[in-house]
Amino acid sequence: MKLHRNAALSWSGRLLLAVRVVEQGWTLTAAAGAAGVSVRCARKWVGRYRLEGEAGLDDRSSAPRRVANRTPADRVAVIEPPRVSWGPFRLVSSFQSIGRFRDPSVVRRPPRTRPVGHRRERCATAGC
Repeated sequence: MKLHRNAALSWSGRLLLAVRVVEQGWTLTAAAGAAGVSVRCARKWVGRYRLEGEAGLDDRSSAPRRVANRTPADRVAVIEPPRVSWGPFRLVSSFQSIGRFRDPSVVRRPPRTRPVGHRRERCATAGC
């Protein structure tokens, strides 16, 4: 499990907090104070522990599960083949001249086919 930089609790700290409340009968306020976190944070970890057990204490991705403004597949099919060889400026001028796209930013940027934030995948291919 990879903790983010500002995590107040490690996995074992989350487990200890949840066990104190659920199994040992501590109050949420007392357990939060002993762990050095807010009651809101303690409530989140205890709730996840009650629902999912120890698996609920793992970090979760903050990446969106879906992309609301995804470029439609028919538009991607038109943009993608020439985009590789032409470049953005030629694409914008050619697609605007035929009245295909009103917004040139759709042609300039790569179409969104997955959520933004897949740094691990980008760095593996780009060598970050």
